[in-house]
Amino acid sequence: MKIGIYVAHDDDAIIGVGGTIIKHLKSGDDVYVVIFTDGENSHRIVLGLEENPNPQEVKEKRKEEIRNAMNVLGLKKDGLFFLNQIDGNGNFWKDDADLFNKVLSLTNQEKPDIIYYHYQLDDHVDHKAVNKIVSNIVKKIKTPIQAYQFCVWGGINNPDI
Repeated sequence: MKIGIYVAHDDDAIIGVGGTIIKHLKSGDDVYVVIFTDGENSHRIVLGLEENPNPQEVKEKRKEEIRNAMNVLGLKKDGLFFLNQIDGNGNFWKDDADLFNKVLSLTNQEKPDIIYYHYQLDDHVDHKAVNKIVSNIVKKIKTPIQAYQFCVWGGINNPDI
């Protein structure tokens, strides 16, 4: 089977569905991972850091780390896609038609049987943006597809999650 993992941030692939990725790879499934943001603002937003490392260094380090992590899990080198959206700006890129078409084209190219993506009530703005885009893609795809949502930031403003 072909499995698509759609995440806002590189670490969401490990935190949110890392075990699921391992399960599918061990079952012989072909897995690919789509990472929407570039991660360059993570240290600025979360830690208030502008230097040491600077945003460009953070971006490159995060890409290196997720490539290494996916290699450890057994993901093929060509199974990792970076969309390079601005980290923390999901409210702006969630309605970008070019981005939607790029993700739709990638999904049609990969032809997944199963897709995993962020839960609709997840509290992070980028997670919500990924949910909106992928939910609309799932509705638009003509072939049958199983879609599952996972939560990373639930419970902060949604105590029922």
